[in-house]
Amino acid sequence: MFTGIIEAVGVIRRIERTHSGARLSVLVPEDWELRPGESVCVSGICLTVTAFKPKEASFDAASATLAKTTLALWRNSTRVNLERAMKADSRMGGHWVAGHVEGTARLLRRKGSGGSSVWELEAPAGAPKLVQEGSVALDGVSLTVSALRGAAFEVCLIPQTLSATTLSARREGDRLNLETDLLAKYARPQRQSGVTEAFLREHGFLT
Repeated sequence: MFTGIIEAVGVIRRIERTHSGARLSVLVPEDWELRPGESVCVSGICLTVTAFKPKEASFDAASATLAKTTLALWRNSTRVNLERAMKADSRMGGHWVAGHVEGTARLLRRKGSGGSSVWELEAPAGAPKLVQEGSVALDGVSLTVSALRGAAFEVCLIPQTLSATTLSARREGDRLNLETDLLAKYARPQRQSGVTEAFLREHGFLT
């Protein structure tokens, strides 16, 4: 699990397509020590470390990951947001992020607002419903949904978020890896709204 609080911005040193997906090496901070089998959130995608040497971690990505995320667009020198898996005794600064991307959101508009940046994005078809004032991860960054309009939603990025992540380089029309609020997704009632015969039977009003 991750928190959506980005620890560092890394750079793709090498990426190559394979018959089963892609293999990539990422430059990571000098003081990181990773072991094969560990998970790292790379721009919102949970990837498993396959090899590590000082300042460089390697990962494999399946073809299904390429189909659902922006990873297929990455090239050598692409900058990516990095977060190591959280420890059980860590502070929870963002929200629960699994690194399981549900699709890509398209950036429709970005506008300045008092030093911050307000973004309007279009959620991908089939993604779980976003929740007003709920959390969302974009390229692995924990953000809050400030407005909802059909398939479109808004988030507000403060200067610290823009300077500490790759989001400052995003432009209108770009796509970002999206993961909806994990807690809201599983807490959402599964039954249809409204009073139905099945609902009345379930709650003892009919026998």
